[in-house]
Amino acid sequence: MVRIFNQYVSAKSLFLMALETVLIFLSLFCGAKLRFLGDPLQFSRYTALPMFALQTGVFVLLFQICFHYCGFYDLAATAAPAQQIVALFESLGAACLLLGLMYYLFPVLVIGRGVLVITTVLLAGLVLFSRFALDKAWSAAAFQERVLILGAGELGAKVAQEMERRGDLAMHLAGFVAVKPLAAGYHSGGAAAAPAREIAGYPILGGIEDLDTIASQNGISRIVVALEDRRGQLPISQLVKLRVQGLRIEDAHTAIASLTGRVWLDTVRPSWFVFSDGFHRSKLNLILKRSVDLAFGIVGFVLAAPIMIVLAVA
Repeated sequence: MVRIFNQYVSAKSLFLMALETVLIFLSLFCGAKLRFLGDPLQFSRYTALPMFALQTGVFVLLFQICFHYCGFYDLAATAAPAQQIVALFESLGAACLLLGLMYYLFPVLVIGRGVLVITTVLLAGLVLFSRFALDKAWSAAAFQERVLILGAGELGAKVAQEMERRGDLAMHLAGFVAVKPLAAGYHSGGAAAAPAREIAGYPILGGIEDLDTIASQNGISRIVVALEDRRGQLPISQLVKLRVQGLRIEDAHTAIASLTGRVWLDTVRPSWFVFSDGFHRSKLNLILKRSVDLAFGIVGFVLAAPIMIVLAVA
């Protein structure tokens, strides 16, 4: 799990993006090789630089954009093989349509119909095989970060819900630690019911006084503090001790913002906005944002220019 711009991003997603960038290039190169298998001279002309590099760059970029916007890298939404196949073919179809438009506007970028067909077939097979193999290898080798939620109320249940939704992250929720026993309610006869033993399907492992022991016994590496009211309840000494031992201590609202990219306003405190680093705008972020805005603006203008000219003439 990697944190980018204050949001949790699956390391597997980043690895897949890099791997499939290489696979797109290899598919194009192998497609050209197969297309000109009996004509080495034509193949060398076809792959001559710098034009082949420009054609390849546009090809890879468009396919990666379609993979992203068709949800192919949303691992939580494409967990099942059938969902991956649907997302893949949606991406390939959208990429081919965009390439057709691009080649109509800029014929110099055309890679050839025969090469495109062979490349698309190769890419579909390579990507599906790599996804299947990586899923098997990743599930066996990936390190699962064990998380403990301090607080068994509504805020803690919300954190658990968002963690479960982000199944692509290597995070395993071990359970909750309750500040005090949670009564499940009262029977109609007036007798108190037994204390609740689980929240949102995850067990309550014990009380706050046993936090050290619970963290040690369950191999916890991260604690999310989800206490709606911390006055007189936050175990400062125990949290400091665990923090010194190397555990990561995180506020629930920060965790929710990192998991979802949104701020949960139901119980957020105004002080969280003051101390959170999510609003920090470094010079590097501003430069990257401006560069991306200009690049997409120029590309959009170039693509829309012929349409605007036709509309102006009409």
